Amino acid sequence: MKTFKTISALAALLQPAVANLDVVTLFAKVDAYIQEASATLVLGDVPLSNNGDVALWSAIMMQNEASFLQGVTQNSPEGLGYCSNLGNKWCNFAYALIGKYIDLPTYPARVPVLTRRFKAPRPKTAPLSRQPPDPESRLTVGDKVRTVIEHPANLPFDKLNSKTQMWDQNLYIDDELVSTVSTSKGEHGEIFYISIECAAGTCSTAPAHSWEDVSIVLSTADASFGQTGGWDQGATGGDMSTPDGGKTWEFTTLEIPATDVQH
Repeated sequence: MKTFKTISALAALLQPAVANLDVVTLFAKVDAYIQEASATLVLGDVPLSNNGDVALWSAIMMQNEASFLQGVTQNSPEGLGYCSNLGNKWCNFAYALIGKYIDLPTYPARVPVLTRRFKAPRPKTAPLSRQPPDPESRLTVGDKVRTVIEHPANLPFDKLNSKTQMWDQNLYIDDELVSTVSTSKGEHGEIFYISIECAAGTCSTAPAHSWEDVSIVLSTADASFGQTGGWDQGATGGDMSTPDGGKTWEFTTLEIPATDVQH
């Protein structure tokens, strides 16, 4: 089993991870910690003949492994994954692993929101106790899922909110907020990940996919934080650059080939 540094919150929800393959792993310094990260996943096909829980995600690990914030897109057969009856669609949700516990999205829904291809359901009408019944409300190939985690006052993927000192984790489909979690008060981001996972069962090959508009903001400039390519799992692109001397880091498009996640 992977250590907590690379374990998926999805695996904790279901059962021990079968395999976790990190594509991007970036460590921040204690005095130049991660303050915000955002990334857009461009979906590929769903896994063929899949009998496992295949998950694609970006995440931030907090310092001292206090919590793990993760935006997840996953596909699995009926009865195995976090979302039911996915078929040839993907399910998308944000959540946080706090120690041994998980914080589920609290708005717009307490369950993962299965979003419409071109127009997500409005958050205020999303059911609070069950998943939307429409089978076409799940995403398909070519759709884009944007995750923003932050800890000051914007609304991207993961970000530290300067007013509450909480990390606001938001997941968008077509610019609609569809899943959000606020946790981890006062914590500082240490590691940024982009990963592929087989969280349970016997997973088929994870299809090729890409990540666009990946951005990381540090608490203070660190010119040594970035790197140019050289990512794992055969990924190409993802060259990093900074427009402001090392505080903000931007990636070119990261292309990830079809990957066997079943060990």
